[in-house]
Amino acid sequence: DAAMSARQWHKAEQLLDQASLGSEPHYVLPFYEKLASHYAASRQFDQAERAFVKSSMPQRAVVMYVEHGQYEKAHRVAKAHMPQHERTELYISLANGLEKDAKLSEAEQLYLIVNEFDLAINMYKK
Repeated sequence: DAAMSARQWHKAEQLLDQASLGSEPHYVLPFYEKLASHYAASRQFDQAERAFVKSSMPQRAVVMYVEHGQYEKAHRVAKAHMPQHERTELYISLANGLEKDAKLSEAEQLYLIVNEFDLAINMYKK
């Protein structure tokens, strides 16, 4: 926490990696989340992804990538770190949000990734 407060992000990550090898790795999860949020805000997406995954929150990495139009990376993370049903629920939720923002082609991409063809078709019928 002290390294993060001093904005020593790389050092903080090294310390967290060492601490996670200890007997109680769940203790470091909130710190990884804080680190990931910093990396995401500073558009260091690869580092943010790594920290989100280490914080047991891969869905946050997926959302980050979708918000920045990086659908292939979002799908790679989701496929590697999330069960099928969670992936489908998350993608449908994100696609609904894009649909409400009138970003239909982006929403369509997400529907098609999870094989929800009917939802994509119905979106265009509205």
